[in-house]
Amino acid sequence: ELYEVRLHAERLAWRLWHRKRTEDDAERLAHCFDATETIIGAMRPGAVVNLDFDFHSYAWKNADNRFLAQHLYNLGGLSYRLWHLTAERTPETMRELARSHDPIVEAFRGDDEAELDRRVAAHVVDAYHGIMEGLKGRGLAPALGLDVRGLQDDAAR
Repeated sequence: ELYEVRLHAERLAWRLWHRKRTEDDAERLAHCFDATETIIGAMRPGAVVNLDFDFHSYAWKNADNRFLAQHLYNLGGLSYRLWHLTAERTPETMRELARSHDPIVEAFRGDDEAELDRRVAAHVVDAYHGIMEGLKGRGLAPALGLDVRGLQDDAAR
């Protein structure tokens, strides 16, 4: 259900932004994942997901609809929690994550709004399938191993 709602909200945000995009917007998107190799080289491949969040949040912010932006931030927080529970954090999977945004950037630069919509939809659906495969393969075992007391202690500090 989360991804069903996210799918439609993301598509709307990207369409709204695309209609008023500038060349600077397209350039910013094109370079969003430039730090991928540096992050991987620093042995922090999981941090590439922060670049992913930045990429998507550009659309959320630039759609100029504060209700849509807040809705997507809420959905994004839940989506990224699922990603952290299920995703492999190998250098190659992080490179694939970065490259998976290239079709969106290409379509964003163009004038075909329907093509952008198809690529955003495919991207969100692929993310959903990745989460589901991760849950099947590993279940919720990573969540069961979380040190909740330690998290609470850290939060209290």
